[in-house]
Amino acid sequence: MKRHIAAVLIFSFLAVSGFAEQVWSFRVSPGAVVPLRSKNTGPGFGANAGIDWAILSFTGLSLSGGLSVLPVIQGSYINLFEGGLGPLFQRRFTDRFSLRIQADLGFYQLNWNGEQSFRGKIGTGLSAAFHVLPYLSLFTGVSYTWYSDEPSLNTVGLGGGISLNLNELLGHRARVRGEMLEQRRVFPVSYAWYENNPIAYIKVTNDEPNTITAINCSFFLERFMNRPTIFAGIPALKPGESAEVPVTALFNESMMNLTENINANAQLSIDYRSLGARKQASFPLRMPVFHRNAMTWDDDRRASSFVSAQDPAARLFARHIASIVDERMRPDIPRNMQYALGLFEALNVYGMNYIIDPSSSYVEMKENASSLDSLNYPYQTLYYRGGDCDDLSILFCSLLEVLGIDTAFITIPGHIFIAFDSGMNDEEAASFFSPGDLIYYMDTYWTPLEVTVLGEGFYYAWKTGGQEWRNSKLQKQYRNETNRSGESDTRAQEAGSRSRAADEDLRPAERFSALYPMTGSWEVYPPVSVPDSALKTRGLPDSADIIPAIEASLDVYSSIALARKIRDLENQIASNAASSSSLLNRLGNLYGSAGILNKAEESFTRSDSSRARLNLANLNFIRGNFPEALNRYRELLHADAGNALALLGLARSAYELRDYPSVDAAYRELAGINAGLASLYPYLGAFEETGGKPASYADRLSTTIWAREDWEAGIESDTAVLAKTLPGLTKQISIEN
Repeated sequence: MKRHIAAVLIFSFLAVSGFAEQVWSFRVSPGAVVPLRSKNTGPGFGANAGIDWAILSFTGLSLSGGLSVLPVIQGSYINLFEGGLGPLFQRRFTDRFSLRIQADLGFYQLNWNGEQSFRGKIGTGLSAAFHVLPYLSLFTGVSYTWYSDEPSLNTVGLGGGISLNLNELLGHRARVRGEMLEQRRVFPVSYAWYENNPIAYIKVTNDEPNTITAINCSFFLERFMNRPTIFAGIPALKPGESAEVPVTALFNESMMNLTENINANAQLSIDYRSLGARKQASFPLRMPVFHRNAMTWDDDRRASSFVSAQDPAARLFARHIASIVDERMRPDIPRNMQYALGLFEALNVYGMNYIIDPSSSYVEMKENASSLDSLNYPYQTLYYRGGDCDDLSILFCSLLEVLGIDTAFITIPGHIFIAFDSGMNDEEAASFFSPGDLIYYMDTYWTPLEVTVLGEGFYYAWKTGGQEWRNSKLQKQYRNETNRSGESDTRAQEAGSRSRAADEDLRPAERFSALYPMTGSWEVYPPVSVPDSALKTRGLPDSADIIPAIEASLDVYSSIALARKIRDLENQIASNAASSSSLLNRLGNLYGSAGILNKAEESFTRSDSSRARLNLANLNFIRGNFPEALNRYRELLHADAGNALALLGLARSAYELRDYPSVDAAYRELAGINAGLASLYPYLGAFEETGGKPASYADRLSTTIWAREDWEAGIESDTAVLAKTLPGLTKQISIEN
């Protein structure tokens, strides 16, 4: 039975020692030795050395040996050589203070006056240690030794010494653990985001026998980081204590070169101080990194990282179209609206298509926010000439941002589209269409735009976007009212035509639909650019193909904006034949001021008034047919000498043809007839024979004065009004001078 018990104890001991950290220490201690009951010997001295084998933090085995020298009264000395093996038990009460109890069983050899004896002994001891460094301790203690057959030599030892932790001295091992609790996906498009947001969570555990301090945790992913990033600083951890910390990383732009998913080699390092000594532990990791187009829809704002005003292809396309729009700019339409219209129609001419990706549609991805989606960068959508709703939204926002127009994503259940800053103030917004066509949010009138209906025209895309926004808000309001009272409220039915104050009350997080301004989203998810995107560009659409599309779309826009006024004039013309000539001229003026020149020409041609004939000359001037315009102005002056507007038109047409003698003659005559009017066009009287820069179509349109019935009645006072109301006049004067 005793053998079985012994076998179990030995097996358990070996099993425990196999899993626990085994610490080896070397001790040496000189001290005093005092016999307890001997009358023939006095106090002596001794020295002891030993090897400790700590199997657990509180127990182990100790092998020791030493020499004690005791003086005898007769003048000789007794020498005791001894050695033993036994268990030890220790307890660490503070980081630097510990107590130890040990017992040993062994043998001793006594030498005295040439006689030797070899017998057994039993010893025990108690000591206290002060841990100076992880590998060095100072200790002092007391011991008792019983010598068989020599009870008169039983001694008490008093002494102190040093203990060297051989594991620490030779291996300097770090006793800290880093465990991965959660590992998140890493997307290159969000590489800058991870500087302040976690890619993982780890648990740091202190396995040192003492408190560790100044703990710095760092992360390094080879190829994609210039240096390790310190992501957490922990002041201190007590023995056995743990802390959970998020892992962040400062990645570099090389992540944007990834076109395939990879498993990258990463390293987690934990640097700390233990009893003043610096230690470091490193743990290898395998970090999955996805390709540069990958993303999840756990936060709709993530897509803003794909929107970039620095994308080379987007910059080239947007600036090319902007230059065309600038040449065709109409005075009564906000510039932001015209740029957006021009880009929209240009993409249609360019051959851009809406393509539903069945493998990663926004509807399916949004239903499962953790699903992996693949989004295109602006240059890719332009290169492929197609994309789904998120790809087209990213592209269009990028094009507008290139031109300095603020944009936003709009998300509704199963769909994403865009909005942009209309550039309208309160007065302009109130006069444009219906209140539901614009979204008032953060002191801005946003224009919603459904970018997937490219072939339907800008106005239809605008109206569709507005309808989608209103429907989504209506559903949200209806749901709230029904849940609260069990029946819908009439206010829900009016949600689509609420005032701007109502829009302010419905913050994005509370809406069934949400509007995310790009500037705010970029603060969380900064925009990125792909390094090789400049190599992926196609030819730009030809201006000769784009201009008719833009003009036609602008005509639709202006016609709808002026629909009420046009309808009133047409009704008056139909019911008043006697005044039809004057009314037709007024209708032509309305069309002409809005840039709808074909309709203006139809109205002027149907009128037989001299003012309509002058306006037909103005149409030729605006269209750039300067010789024809010059002839028409001269014919009018032949019939009506001194006509101020005809003289002005003649001088301007001659200027564009660089016929400076005719310019000089007409301008001098105009100044003599109407100095106020002449003062609005000073470049005509200050030209150089080298000539100025020709006026653009937009400048000619915005600075042309249309002949109307009330012009002659107040011609002097009207010049002051014209100076304020002709939007392109100042710009044209500055350009041509």
